[in-house]
Amino acid sequence: MKAIFSILIVFSFLYFPLYAQFDKGYIINNNNDTVTGYIEIKKLNSNCTFKLGLDSAARVYFADDIKAFRFLEGKYFSAFCINPEAGSEKVFLEWLIKGKTSILKYTPSIKEVKSFILLENNSLHELKNTSEVREKNGSTYNIDKKEYIGVLSFYFKDCPQIVTKINKASFTSKSLIGIAKIYNEETFPNEEYVIFKNTNTKIKYDVGLTFSTYSSQLKLNNGIPEKVYLTNTLGFGFLLNVSNFLPRFSKLSAQAQVLYFKTLYKYDTKDLYWGDDNRICQLSIIRIPIKLNYRLFSGKLSPLISSGITTNIRFNYNQYNQFLMNYLTNHYDYIYEVSPFQFGVNFSPGLEYLINPDIGINIRFEYEHMFGFFNTLTHDESFTNNYLFQLSLLYKLNNLR
Repeated sequence: MKAIFSILIVFSFLYFPLYAQFDKGYIINNNNDTVTGYIEIKKLNSNCTFKLGLDSAARVYFADDIKAFRFLEGKYFSAFCINPEAGSEKVFLEWLIKGKTSILKYTPSIKEVKSFILLENNSLHELKNTSEVREKNGSTYNIDKKEYIGVLSFYFKDCPQIVTKINKASFTSKSLIGIAKIYNEETFPNEEYVIFKNTNTKIKYDVGLTFSTYSSQLKLNNGIPEKVYLTNTLGFGFLLNVSNFLPRFSKLSAQAQVLYFKTLYKYDTKDLYWGDDNRICQLSIIRIPIKLNYRLFSGKLSPLISSGITTNIRFNYNQYNQFLMNYLTNHYDYIYEVSPFQFGVNFSPGLEYLINPDIGINIRFEYEHMFGFFNTLTHDESFTNNYLFQLSLLYKLNNLR
């Protein structure tokens, strides 16, 4: 059983991050019209995959097709011809800082990033940091040529107070943004500039109410006939869902719930001789499952899959038929309560529907395997298999969709 759950957990966490994720944004077409919709989040932006709505068909735009695209309050890309002399086609450059002097970057592949400076006269120049192989004492090594320092020094020569910073600047986006920021502030003090931050990395929080049916099957697993009835009860509680903590897997979320149930376990005593009271025990449960969820698609309606661990806090224990309890536990005088804690694993498929960008409904069936029902007995091998049907109403506190 443990092996099966381990496989399910690994499968649900590693397999499903292959699907695309969209966030709200807009495109600017070649007629300068702004069209709002949803843009696919991806590491490389050689093109723009755009939807008018979450359930609409996707269309792929290249730099010849539109002028720009942007995630709301986030990354901004514009079409540029980075080598006009060679007649090369346009590509999308990402704005890092936009002002009288701007820094942009182009990411044609995971291993390659090109940086550019855009001047007040709209001339675009690449910033380079190539390396060359040198040999010394029979050993070879690479040395960075740092051409970007000479380019920045030339174009920023009217701002001598940043010469030292340029000479110490590293070839990173953060360092180049810092240099351009100082230059814009010193040289154009009355002009505004914008530094573009990736708000897609912002952690999102959902809160909600959950209503659930709870069926629990107690297995004694000690040689006694397995005649414990399946219990059925209703419960309710709250949940907190945290997503986008791994922006690359933005459909992955972590969820914690706190649910309350009160359940009564009974045993079929028709073949036993000590009376009609078939009640084993009654207890209240605070159920706290912690799990990872994955929402497969970006539309309004999407399947989801979850798995994780569960802790049950058990209290208000009532024991009824002492003879029955002695029989079920193989004890002559069982006087213990059940352990206040029970631990297990859970797995659930489900569906989520977005009523609007801020409110969603989540429906799921959940199975959990809980170890050690009594947990106060030596060599206790009892366990419970629990089955839940849950309906949750979610409110997205800071959704970017």
